[in-house]
Amino acid sequence: MIPKWISAALLMVSFYVLFYQYRRVELKRNILNIRFIMLVGALVQVMVLAFLRHTNPRTSQVFFVLALVWLAGGVQLLRLMPPTPPKPSRY
Repeated sequence: MIPKWISAALLMVSFYVLFYQYRRVELKRNILNIRFIMLVGALVQVMVLAFLRHTNPRTSQVFFVLALVWLAGGVQLLRLMPPTPPKPSRY
């Protein structure tokens, strides 16, 4: 049985990575992009994980695998993100 805090920590790290990307990408349809959907999904998973009682060891394994997939997806999207242009000089 995998402790809840490990899955929750992975989901929160993926939330941070996805939120960082979401704030940096300038899209016209911010709600319909994959980053927003994964961002909300990570929060929903953390809430379900917090209120769920693990009676079955399989449940903790499923949440751990989902957290790893979420983190891997967030890192992959971070790698595919276009570089930010340099800020113009003030002078």
